[in-house]
Amino acid sequence: MSMKKTIILISALAFATFANAAEIVLKPQGWKEGDSKKLTEELIRSHTDSTTGSTPRVVSTKKTPNKISVQSADSDKYIISIMTLDTGYTKSDSNSIFGAELAKKVRTTPLKFSLSKDGELGHSANYEEFEALFADSQHPFYKTFIIGNNKEDFEQRNLYTWGLIYWYMNKKFETDKELICKKKYNLGVSAPEIDTKMRVSVVNGKVTFESEVKLTEEAYFEEAKKGALLRLENQVESVTLEGSKEISESRKNDLRSIFAQQIDRQLKQIKEQRISIQIKETVVFDEKTGWLISFDKTTTTTSATSNSSTIIQNKFIIE
Repeated sequence: MSMKKTIILISALAFATFANAAEIVLKPQGWKEGDSKKLTEELIRSHTDSTTGSTPRVVSTKKTPNKISVQSADSDKYIISIMTLDTGYTKSDSNSIFGAELAKKVRTTPLKFSLSKDGELGHSANYEEFEALFADSQHPFYKTFIIGNNKEDFEQRNLYTWGLIYWYMNKKFETDKELICKKKYNLGVSAPEIDTKMRVSVVNGKVTFESEVKLTEEAYFEEAKKGALLRLENQVESVTLEGSKEISESRKNDLRSIFAQQIDRQLKQIKEQRISIQIKETVVFDEKTGWLISFDKTTTTTSATSNSSTIIQNKFIIE
């Protein structure tokens, strides 16, 4: 092959590579107040051990019909509402230790949160509505158990999954190539930003994000230690604030010692179990409008010591 033909071929290949490399930025497009869709949420818990082999045994499933809607579309933000369509008393309401009436009120109160006009997650828009449900409760710990101690705690519990979904908004992604992105995941012991393998594709008007995170035993234990140190200081601070008088630094150190012993026992158990984690996530959006089409997240927690895994799959399907 002549030098001239070689140069032409290389140039053609380079052009083809460049032409196939595309970038995409997802944002809400054309969203209006009153827009709504049916959202079905499914939670599947499975387990594997030496008796099941590699085939997971389904432990429990739960399917919930919901409606997702744009409650308002202001100049600077959207308010999104997630409301259950199952408004009657359910078996879980009747079995709740908090009583059927309170359980039903909490379950049927819409979850509302804000998104920027670019689709980025904001904050809860009706935390106070949930808080008011417990105003007459004779058991204050019910509130803490169900919605947390404050708005920040409530958001961490109830907006976590929506944060994973709308994390993809207003970011520039290259398509059809392996990417490494930093994404925050709640591991139970801590909530770090983790290097996440990701691939983005656009086919037939749908934008699909496929991602995977793996934490080795060593990495998981390090995150457990970070979370333990944070919990230690939070526990000391919580006891300090509950008292009517400021306690001495000596007393704080005594509390740290007591809590540290408890945490050390927990960390020892974690280390003995040799835990690793894998998170796989597939999220699909409409390319034109930015509406969510589906969300599928599977978290596999494996103990090398017991040769067992717990698998939790959380799915959203929007119609």
